[in-house]
Amino acid sequence: MINLNKYKIDTSYPGFYNDPNFIHQENLNPAFLNQYNYHITAKTYSDEYLTNAAIKIDIICQILFEELKKENREGACIDIAQVLTKILEVECIWCSTFTGSLTQTYSSDTKIDKGYFWLIDNGNYNAPHSWVFAPPYSIIDLSVSLQQYKKK
Repeated sequence: MINLNKYKIDTSYPGFYNDPNFIHQENLNPAFLNQYNYHITAKTYSDEYLTNAAIKIDIICQILFEELKKENREGACIDIAQVLTKILEVECIWCSTFTGSLTQTYSSDTKIDKGYFWLIDNGNYNAPHSWVFAPPYSIIDLSVSLQQYKKK
């Protein structure tokens, strides 16, 4: 993690990746956006903050999950992670979005094979799955339980 202060980036609020100085650095190097995630994951949070954040996150996630279920559409992980992130930032909750591969492992009594969401890169990067990190939660994944299992 680099010192963002040397770039005159105000890191005092969630969503500081919208700071003009941050955007300037990101335009020079698109990988600079990773510095935001590094900052969020390395940050120290007070017990009071974590308790209050958990209450807000739980309420927001329940509402979004119910709406997502009504939509009944596949491939919503990126959209719902971005929506959740924006709502949490408005609520002054530190969070960041991550993308990557996912393996679903089912209980052995279901006799269901593992499900895989992985990237087959053809030069146009598209994330196979997305989730949110928002302390006190390491992973908030509103869509994973709604993924369709299409085999018998």
